[in-house]
Amino acid sequence: MRADVDTRIRVLLAYFGSECVVRDLTPDEVASYSSARRAGGIEVVDCDERWITKAVRARSVVADLAVLHGMLNWALSRRELGARLLDANPIAGVRVRRDSHPRRRISTWDRFTATREAMQGRAAAASVGVERDRWVKAELALVLAEGTGRRLGAIRQLRWEDVDWDRATIRWRAESDKRRKEWLLPVPATLLQDLRSFQRRLGALGGWMLVSGNDPSAAMDRHTLAGCLEAAEAAAGLPKLDGGLFHPYRRKWATERKDRPLSDVAAAGGWQNTATLLTCYQQPTTDALLAVMNEPWKMRDVAAVGGSPARNG
Repeated sequence: MRADVDTRIRVLLAYFGSECVVRDLTPDEVASYSSARRAGGIEVVDCDERWITKAVRARSVVADLAVLHGMLNWALSRRELGARLLDANPIAGVRVRRDSHPRRRISTWDRFTATREAMQGRAAAASVGVERDRWVKAELALVLAEGTGRRLGAIRQLRWEDVDWDRATIRWRAESDKRRKEWLLPVPATLLQDLRSFQRRLGALGGWMLVSGNDPSAAMDRHTLAGCLEAAEAAAGLPKLDGGLFHPYRRKWATERKDRPLSDVAAAGGWQNTATLLTCYQQPTTDALLAVMNEPWKMRDVAAVGGSPARNG
């Protein structure tokens, strides 16, 4: 998504500096960036926004460098006054090794309810309306993440007009989808009731569901939402999960639906690639593993068609 690329560009600029001469970049400098990015602590300043990067896994560094390579390759093909902006990619061939065993933690229903209660407590204790609304919208984002399994980037860009109250559907716009595909999906009655309640609490008629408190024409910043979720989890006494804040709810949503047809789960959650759903999102659970271990039937030496063992007992 464009917003994700823009964020990675900001981090790259914050580390290397806007005055960096890209033709002089070296593999050692890229390695230093990779280490700094994984450790966290890079200060990013853009207009009035200032934030500090958190520690990330190798996957995020790989994505950053893919953006950097894309920028450099663009410069290779760009000409001004008859000359290329860049004669060669100075870091061609430089790659970061992906983690062989990435941590993909999942959230739980208990974690969701505790975090939601903490957000409601923060909203009730807020001294001003803007602060209260920020916590209400953070709770709304959490409810949507748990109930739909969608990415935060898609949730942030929902508008009230995307909900068809009569047909009980939500339209997920193509511009918020990684593959630029639009989805029209049914909404459970309980989630629809929650959305109505949030709409009343926020006094909203239309526009962004998670409208920015500073700019009515924009959606809330993802860093603000992530900060609210992290603060609420801390207030609830919950340990931080490695591997994300909102994304573990996407893994939770997918894992809870392993008994459903794979194609249906993929379509409902916005996956076009079922292989990604299987390998990165649906995970073993203790109950499911116990059910496998408790399989009641045993292979018996009973004659069967084709000479294969038969199921008996």
